[in-house]
Amino acid sequence: MFKLTYDVFGNPDFNTGVKKLARHDGFKNFKTTYNIARLVKDIDKEAVIYNELQSKMLNKYGTPNEDKISFSIAKEKVEDFNKENKEFLTTEFEVQRHKVETEELGSVDLTPNEVSAIEPLLNIIEGV
Repeated sequence: MFKLTYDVFGNPDFNTGVKKLARHDGFKNFKTTYNIARLVKDIDKEAVIYNELQSKMLNKYGTPNEDKISFSIAKEKVEDFNKENKEFLTTEFEVQRHKVETEELGSVDLTPNEVSAIEPLLNIIEGV
């Protein structure tokens, strides 16, 4: 088990890296494949909770724009929103899996930015 914070979901490289792990089929053994499948499932469940809480916060402080995707926050609410958002992004959640051994990843095709973003999911083996 290990902990992550909600700020990972705002990083597109984290999201892409996790998706690449989920689609990869060249792991060294079934144990690693199974661990990653469960890890991705746990992260996806937490992402749903993150999105719900973020939506509530945005509705509390802002109004949806015409595109129904982005929000505008009134000047008098920006400071309160920033404070609550900062606290929200540091919210920890526990992942009920063990970290992935880097030597078990095989030939997964990740960019350096994606590796850096998913590093909290990895057990880095010295010398790699």
